[in-house]
Amino acid sequence: GGGARAVGIRQVLDRFLETRIHQANTDAAGGQARTAAFEQLELSLQEFSDSDLSSSLNRFLNELQSIVNQPNDAALRSSVIQSGVRFASDIQSLRTRLGEVQLSFNEQLTSVVGEANTLIAQVEKLNQQINQLEAGGLNSSDAGGLRVQRLNAIDRLSQIMPIRAIEQ
Repeated sequence: GGGARAVGIRQVLDRFLETRIHQANTDAAGGQARTAAFEQLELSLQEFSDSDLSSSLNRFLNELQSIVNQPNDAALRSSVIQSGVRFASDIQSLRTRLGEVQLSFNEQLTSVVGEANTLIAQVEKLNQQINQLEAGGLNSSDAGGLRVQRLNAIDRLSQIMPIRAIEQ
Protein backbone atom coordinates (compact mmCIF):
# COMPACT_ATOMS: atom_id res chain seq x y z
CA GLY A 1 0.00 0.00 0.00
CA GLY A 2 0.66 3.59 -0.40
CA GLY A 3 0.15 4.38 3.27
CA ALA A 4 -1.44 7.50 4.61
CA ARG A 5 -0.70 11.00 3.55
CA ALA A 6 -1.33 14.10 5.71
CA VAL A 7 -3.07 16.85 3.81
CA GLY A 8 -3.03 19.45 6.52
CA ILE A 9 -3.52 20.39 10.12
CA ARG A 10 -6.58 22.17 11.34
CA GLN A 11 -6.69 24.17 14.55
CA VAL A 12 -9.74 23.51 16.72
CA LEU A 13 -10.46 25.78 19.66
CA ASP A 14 -13.29 25.77 22.12
CA ARG A 15 -14.60 29.35 21.75
CA PHE A 16 -16.35 29.30 25.12
CA LEU A 17 -13.19 28.15 26.87
CA GLU A 18 -11.10 30.70 24.99
CA THR A 19 -13.50 33.48 26.05
CA ARG A 20 -13.33 32.34 29.69
CA ILE A 21 -9.52 32.27 29.54
CA HIS A 22 -9.46 35.82 28.21
CA GLN A 23 -11.81 36.95 30.98
CA ALA A 24 -9.68 35.20 33.61
CA ASN A 25 -6.54 36.82 32.17
CA THR A 26 -8.17 40.25 32.41
CA ASP A 27 -9.35 39.64 35.98
CA ALA A 28 -6.00 38.27 37.17
CA ALA A 29 -3.93 41.01 35.55
CA GLY A 30 -6.30 43.68 36.87
CA GLY A 31 -6.02 42.29 40.39
CA GLN A 32 -2.23 42.20 40.17
CA ALA A 33 -2.13 45.78 38.88
CA ARG A 34 -4.39 47.01 41.71
CA THR A 35 -2.29 45.19 44.31
CA ALA A 36 0.91 46.72 42.93
CA ALA A 37 -0.68 50.18 42.91
CA PHE A 38 -1.86 49.86 46.51
CA GLU A 39 1.56 48.63 47.61
CA GLN A 40 3.21 51.59 45.93
CA LEU A 41 0.76 53.99 47.62
CA GLU A 42 1.28 52.32 50.98
CA LEU A 43 5.04 52.79 50.68
CA SER A 44 4.56 56.45 49.82
CA LEU A 45 2.16 57.12 52.67
CA GLN A 46 4.53 55.46 55.16
CA GLU A 47 1.55 54.57 57.35
CA PHE A 48 2.23 52.69 60.56
CA SER A 49 5.62 54.31 60.98
CA ASP A 50 6.84 57.23 63.08
CA SER A 51 7.08 59.38 59.96
CA ASP A 52 3.50 59.01 58.74
CA LEU A 53 1.19 62.00 58.47
CA SER A 54 -1.12 60.97 61.33
CA SER A 55 1.84 60.69 63.75
CA SER A 56 3.06 64.11 62.65
CA LEU A 57 -0.41 65.59 63.13
CA ASN A 58 -0.71 64.03 66.60
CA ARG A 59 2.65 65.51 67.64
CA PHE A 60 1.54 68.94 66.42
CA LEU A 61 -1.83 68.71 68.19
CA ASN A 62 -0.13 67.62 71.44
CA GLU A 63 2.13 70.69 71.22
CA LEU A 64 -0.93 72.90 70.66
CA GLN A 65 -2.68 71.35 73.64
CA SER A 66 0.31 72.07 75.88
CA ILE A 67 0.32 75.76 74.99
CA VAL A 68 -3.36 76.12 75.95
CA ASN A 69 -2.39 75.56 79.57
CA GLN A 70 0.61 77.96 79.46
CA PRO A 71 -0.03 80.60 76.77
CA ASN A 72 2.62 83.02 78.08
CA ASP A 73 5.52 80.55 77.92
CA ALA A 74 7.76 81.81 75.09
CA ALA A 75 9.76 78.56 74.88
CA LEU A 76 6.56 76.56 74.53
CA ARG A 77 5.25 78.91 71.83
CA SER A 78 8.52 78.50 69.95
CA SER A 79 8.22 74.72 70.26
CA VAL A 80 4.66 74.84 68.86
CA ILE A 81 5.85 76.92 65.91
CA GLN A 82 8.64 74.44 65.19
CA SER A 83 6.18 71.56 65.44
CA GLY A 84 3.88 73.36 62.97
CA VAL A 85 6.79 73.87 60.58
CA ARG A 86 7.68 70.15 60.81
CA PHE A 87 4.04 69.21 60.19
CA ALA A 88 3.87 71.50 57.14
CA SER A 89 7.13 69.99 55.89
CA ASP A 90 5.72 66.48 56.34
CA ILE A 91 2.66 67.46 54.29
CA GLN A 92 4.88 68.85 51.53
CA SER A 93 7.02 65.72 51.59
CA LEU A 94 3.92 63.54 51.30
CA ARG A 95 2.68 65.64 48.39
CA THR A 96 6.02 65.18 46.64
CA ARG A 97 5.97 61.40 47.17
CA LEU A 98 2.38 61.15 45.92
CA GLY A 99 3.30 63.25 42.87
CA GLU A 100 6.09 60.77 42.12
CA VAL A 101 3.65 57.86 42.45
CA GLN A 102 1.24 59.60 40.08
CA LEU A 103 4.05 60.15 37.58
CA SER A 104 5.01 56.49 37.85
CA PHE A 105 1.38 55.42 37.28
CA ASN A 106 1.17 57.68 34.23
CA GLU A 107 4.37 56.19 32.79
CA GLN A 108 3.11 52.65 33.39
CA LEU A 109 -0.21 53.50 31.78
CA THR A 110 1.50 55.01 28.74
CA SER A 111 3.62 51.88 28.38
CA VAL A 112 0.65 49.52 28.67
CA VAL A 113 -1.42 51.55 26.19
CA GLY A 114 1.49 51.44 23.75
CA GLU A 115 1.78 47.68 24.16
CA ALA A 116 -1.99 47.25 23.67
CA ASN A 117 -1.88 49.36 20.50
CA THR A 118 1.03 47.29 19.18
CA LEU A 119 -0.81 44.04 19.91
CA ILE A 120 -3.99 45.29 18.24
CA ALA A 121 -2.01 46.24 15.13
CA GLN A 122 -0.30 42.83 15.22
CA VAL A 123 -3.66 41.01 15.41
CA GLU A 124 -4.98 43.10 12.52
CA LYS A 125 -1.95 42.27 10.39
CA LEU A 126 -2.13 38.58 11.26
CA ASN A 127 -5.84 38.54 10.37
CA GLN A 128 -5.03 39.95 6.96
CA GLN A 129 -2.26 37.40 6.40
CA ILE A 130 -4.49 34.51 7.50
CA ASN A 131 -7.29 35.69 5.20
CA GLN A 132 -4.87 36.00 2.26
CA LEU A 133 -3.50 32.49 2.78
CA GLU A 134 -6.89 30.89 3.16
CA ALA A 135 -8.54 32.92 0.38
CA GLY A 136 -5.80 31.80 -1.98
CA GLY A 137 -7.11 28.27 -1.76
CA LEU A 138 -4.22 27.05 0.32
CA ASN A 139 -4.77 24.49 3.00
CA SER A 140 -5.90 25.96 6.34
CA SER A 141 -2.85 24.36 7.96
CA ASP A 142 -0.66 26.83 6.06
CA ALA A 143 -2.09 29.57 8.26
CA GLY A 144 -1.69 27.52 11.46
CA GLY A 145 1.49 29.26 12.57
CA LEU A 146 -0.12 32.66 12.01
CA ARG A 147 -3.16 31.56 14.00
CA VAL A 148 -0.93 30.58 16.92
CA GLN A 149 0.80 33.97 16.77
CA ARG A 150 -2.59 35.68 16.73
CA LEU A 151 -3.83 33.61 19.67
CA ASN A 152 -0.70 34.53 21.66
CA ALA A 153 -1.19 38.23 20.87
CA ILE A 154 -4.86 38.02 21.87
CA ASP A 155 -3.96 36.23 25.11
CA ARG A 156 -1.47 38.96 26.02
CA LEU A 157 -3.97 41.65 25.04
CA SER A 158 -6.53 40.02 27.34
CA GLN A 159 -4.08 40.53 30.21
CA ILE A 160 -4.07 44.26 29.49
CA MET A 161 -7.72 44.95 28.80
CA PRO A 162 -11.06 43.17 28.53
CA ILE A 163 -11.49 41.74 25.05
CA ARG A 164 -13.87 39.59 23.09
CA ALA A 165 -12.40 37.88 20.05
CA ILE A 166 -14.75 36.65 17.33
CA GLU A 167 -13.47 34.77 14.34
CA GLN A 168 -15.38 35.56 11.17
